[in-house]
Amino acid sequence: MSHSKLIDKALQLSQQILEAAQEDDWQHLAQLEIDRSNFMQKYFTNNNNIDVLKTRELKTLNDAIIVQIQAARQKTRDMQLQLNQGGKASRAYLVNTAK
Repeated sequence: MSHSKLIDKALQLSQQILEAAQEDDWQHLAQLEIDRSNFMQKYFTNNNNIDVLKTRELKTLNDAIIVQIQAARQKTRDMQLQLNQGGKASRAYLVNTAK
């Protein structure tokens, strides 16, 4: 596969990864990342003609993916805190009603 096709495929997979992150489809995202990593490794290894514009586009997509993942991570933390607080309230209620 030509270097041009490799970077194009990596870009396509990056867009799919971003969409998977937006949809909270983490299993699909993980598989896409494995595939994308292989294309990127092939593209950047022994390539004396790196396409700067496509590489910047790839970085822009990576940054967007990271933002989505960080937001999902924060959402998960917030939900965990709410669950912990709910559990504490339930235990406090049970302790007080048992007296």
